[in-house]
Amino acid sequence: FKGKTEGNISISITHKNNQFNLLVKDDGVGIPPDYNETKPLGITFIKALTEQLGGISKFTNKDGTLYLYQLSFKNDANYSI
Repeated sequence: FKGKTEGNISISITHKNNQFNLLVKDDGVGIPPDYNETKPLGITFIKALTEQLGGISKFTNKDGTLYLYQLSFKNDANYSI
């Protein structure tokens, strides 16, 4: 939250039709234009785990930063929703 004394971070999880969406948003200055998504270790790890589970991850810069992680699961007796 460069240039601010405080900021907001929101995290939400939604579920519909066996698809889970994890949204992480802040109202900071956003990601720099020259940002390399493969550089930060934490983001690289989460992206790799999401892809390993057959999901997708993406981010956008609008009024801060928004990360979206989507996972879809088939109906299976081994877990419940």
